[in-house]
Amino acid sequence: MEKTGRSDNSTQNNAKRQGERGRASFGSSDRAWPTLKLPPSGTGSGETGETERMPSKREETERERGESQRPRRGSSPRTGRRAGGAGDGSGKSGAPGHKPKAKRGSLSPQRRRVKKADAGHGRRSGGRKKNVPGESREQARARKLRLLKRRLIAAGAVLVGVILWYCLVANSYRSRFLPHTYINGYDVSRMSVADAEDILRRTVENYSLELAFRGGEMDTLTSEDVDLTYVSSNEVEKILSGQNRAGWIRNFFGVHSNYSVSTSFKFDTDRMRAYLEGLPAFQAENITKPKSAAIVRLSDNTFRVASEVEGNEPNEDAVFEAVDHAINASEARLNLAAVEGAYVEPELRIDDEDLNYTVERFNSFVDTSITIRRRDGSTRTYGRDDFVEWVSQDPDTGTWSLPKERVYTKCWGIMQNIADEDYDAHTVIEYESRFNGKVVLPCATYGYAIDVEKMTDLMNDALLNRESREIEMVNSVNETIDPKNGGTYVEVDVTNQLVTYYKNGEIYIETPCVTGKENDPERRTPSGIYSILDKQEDTVLGSFTAPDPGQRYESHVDVWMPFFESYGMHDASWRENFGGGWYWEYGSHGCVNLPPDDAKMIFKDIEIYTPVIVVREGDNAPEGTKRGNTTWNPPDGGLHYSEDD
Repeated sequence: MEKTGRSDNSTQNNAKRQGERGRASFGSSDRAWPTLKLPPSGTGSGETGETERMPSKREETERERGESQRPRRGSSPRTGRRAGGAGDGSGKSGAPGHKPKAKRGSLSPQRRRVKKADAGHGRRSGGRKKNVPGESREQARARKLRLLKRRLIAAGAVLVGVILWYCLVANSYRSRFLPHTYINGYDVSRMSVADAEDILRRTVENYSLELAFRGGEMDTLTSEDVDLTYVSSNEVEKILSGQNRAGWIRNFFGVHSNYSVSTSFKFDTDRMRAYLEGLPAFQAENITKPKSAAIVRLSDNTFRVASEVEGNEPNEDAVFEAVDHAINASEARLNLAAVEGAYVEPELRIDDEDLNYTVERFNSFVDTSITIRRRDGSTRTYGRDDFVEWVSQDPDTGTWSLPKERVYTKCWGIMQNIADEDYDAHTVIEYESRFNGKVVLPCATYGYAIDVEKMTDLMNDALLNRESREIEMVNSVNETIDPKNGGTYVEVDVTNQLVTYYKNGEIYIETPCVTGKENDPERRTPSGIYSILDKQEDTVLGSFTAPDPGQRYESHVDVWMPFFESYGMHDASWRENFGGGWYWEYGSHGCVNLPPDDAKMIFKDIEIYTPVIVVREGDNAPEGTKRGNTTWNPPDGGLHYSEDD
């Protein structure tokens, strides 16, 4: 132990002397040489020694040979004594002259610590070692570059290998399809062109199309029925040559490549048409033709739209086109009932706007009620049962109609029937004259007669507007007529050439007169019941438009009172004699000539529409004689009257 201890002391002294020599070689400068702190041999882990350089290999070997074994448990790191011996040489390990045997292959504590530190650091940093003690920066950098180079070379080799492998896999798809490749819906992954076409060929040979017809009929068309054969083309090969082999990895991980071959087979369209025409659905005995929605009359005399009948008559061209398209699209089932235009459709359907509008108009028409109140107070109501017959149906086309002309004609017929039933009008009337007794005189129509035209217009308007209403009778003539007008009238007695003006039943004026030339039918004053139409003063009467200029004349009068056409009463200042029988030879052109003073007195008092009754003995006009007036409507251009002197 002492030797070991001396060896330790001599080693420390040598190191100290070498340090002094090193410092001396740098002169007297205080700058110290870099030192590496290492634990001295034979010391514990808690003490360190200093040295100015790394020991050479020879020195390390000598030191190892001179070192004793590792101190026992409890001995001092420096003396090798037990902890409790107080350095007095007691104990076997610390006995004087004891030299422990070194184990073969054992390392010094310093080397073990360096190796352990290197191993621990390698575990922590993935194998990268710290700088070797005593290694310069240039040496460390060179060592790291060598390590990096080796790693880069290894990585490059791996990368080249991966690239070569990827390219080899990509090149393998030169003659086969990539993963997840589909043609016409069939999976051809990793297949050759021949294999893919074989799949398409078998698909074509096994093709069948299920046909569903309206009404539930079914049929199956096979490839043999239409001579369906596969046609090999270069489209499949184009797909193979055009695929992105470099991107095979995308398909490998699930990206699908879908392709479609448009013309991979052919079939005989004539055989297809012949096959379809032979099916039961195309036979006449199995076909029901469509029927359009139509207006129908119900038992309650109302109208509604009857639903259409679809039928099952196929539209051959549309069916052939649909089947052709289905075969080309490789469809497995074709529902012809759902194909637009595959069947002949009804022209009109139940929701047709025009049909429903017409039905609405028909029903509102027949639901209109027209009540007509007749002369005797009774009423007649026309309603649905009457008007429904006015809506007619064409026997050839089956269409219903209600033209306005028909409505007007029907209304006219109703009113004309009522007019015929209630007609009570007359054109002559019995009159009790002053000197000639009872006579029958023509007059304006009187009694009771309805105005058919006005009544028709009222009923027609109500029906066209769908308005129920009650219509009162409109008369075309007065219901009654009183020739004497309650006692105020003028009687012209042709036989006695006397004019009597009655006022309120009393004679107001009585004066002689001269009427028209009696023996000349064209100039005589006509009998009848008339009324004063106008009153004029200071006017000129005459014949201004006679064909013979020799017959034209003019006569000035002070008062003029027309009562029928160009006949009237006026003053005649040019006459000296009135009354008697002058009218037979010297009568007027038809007017009643009066003495001027009497004419002016009558003119001053009489009112328009006062009755004027012209009567002669023996008057007995037959029924239907239409002469007379109760109102006056002047013709265009005014009135011109002629009178003789």
